[in-house]
Amino acid sequence: MKKLQVLIIILILSASNIYAGNYFTLIAQLSSTPSSFAFGQNNIMFAGTLGSGVYRSTNYGDSWVQVNSGLTDLSIYSLAVNSSGNIFAGTAEGKVFFSSNNGNTWIITGLNVNSKVKTIAINPSGHIFAGTNGKGIYRSINNGSSWVKVGEPIDIYIIAINGTGVLFAGTRLPEQAVYKSVDNGNSWNPVYTGEHNFNSLAINHKGYVYTATGNLNTNLLGDFIAYSKDTGTSWEVPSTFGTSSYGLVINSRGDLFLGRYKCVWVSTDDGENWVIESSGLEPDYGRLISYGINPLGYLYAGQEGGYVYRTTFTTIGIENLGTGIPVNYNLYQNYPNPFNPSTTIKFDVPYSSLSFGEGLRVRLTIYDVLGKEIAVLVNEGLKPGSYQVKWNASGYSSGVYYYKLVSGDFSQTRKMVLIK
Repeated sequence: MKKLQVLIIILILSASNIYAGNYFTLIAQLSSTPSSFAFGQNNIMFAGTLGSGVYRSTNYGDSWVQVNSGLTDLSIYSLAVNSSGNIFAGTAEGKVFFSSNNGNTWIITGLNVNSKVKTIAINPSGHIFAGTNGKGIYRSINNGSSWVKVGEPIDIYIIAINGTGVLFAGTRLPEQAVYKSVDNGNSWNPVYTGEHNFNSLAINHKGYVYTATGNLNTNLLGDFIAYSKDTGTSWEVPSTFGTSSYGLVINSRGDLFLGRYKCVWVSTDDGENWVIESSGLEPDYGRLISYGINPLGYLYAGQEGGYVYRTTFTTIGIENLGTGIPVNYNLYQNYPNPFNPSTTIKFDVPYSSLSFGEGLRVRLTIYDVLGKEIAVLVNEGLKPGSYQVKWNASGYSSGVYYYKLVSGDFSQTRKMVLIK
């Protein structure tokens, strides 16, 4: 019995040591605070800063160069990239600049409203919406050449647009509401109200609309996150917070990342439960004020003082190992096992006549001991190859869990053990 206890202790210590690495890595310090991130074509990314203009990186943020030719206002509050790769930058002076060559040169558009352009969003038709700090919302249907003011509200923090073009706007005083427009911004109606500023909006792949309240401070405001499954008709509040929040992004799998002053809270179950992630961050440097997720699922965070962080792994977890094309499906035993709190699951996807286009539909799910599905790790088309994905079980209790791989007629299930 004593030998068994010693073995279990060794396994727990081994799992802890293997996954004792930081969640975030500091990758750069820019000349001033990063206010926004945007991701363009060919893995190019951009960071807008409050005083140093726009930076560009071609290697996932490992190095940056300033690209400010033509910018006459270097305080950038918002960035957006359209489907053609054109970049739009909103500034503190109420201007929007445009670049068609990855930021090498910038041209001022027709908007100049003398009010901070806090957010820029682009709908499926390519129409651009600029939300301002006190001057309302403006729309351009010609790549920024001309703009018209559309409807209300007045004081805008954030605009989000779903796949069918429905617009949502998060506001601050005096509106304190989430507004919705179904007619391309011509008219707006409040669909959710509260006592605090709605500074964040995000929409997941299922069309759920999420909003969070708060400011960049530590006041005990009783802030909350709310979501709507029916395009804003009804709302649920899965979580409330004792400290203020600022910034909300969602990865392609639907995981939520909420900025909480000097850390990030993560939810993998639609906001019902949260895990605090702060390892690797330097809280003494200042507050986190901007967030972005690139197409590979890496989360970026911008901090006062010009600091840029990136997660040490992709948040969507899946990684192509690039080891050739397997002959058969295979679901491997997770490792380590037992584990605490993270484990890696490897699987093979073989060649098939259906492997072209989006690839074979692969679904990898986690079940508890009662057979309830508690997490979806993979649910997408994959080309033939070997893959691995990590599962972070920080929010779950010790016990036996099952993971199941399904693709076409293939189905396989294995058991794993979480020990805390």
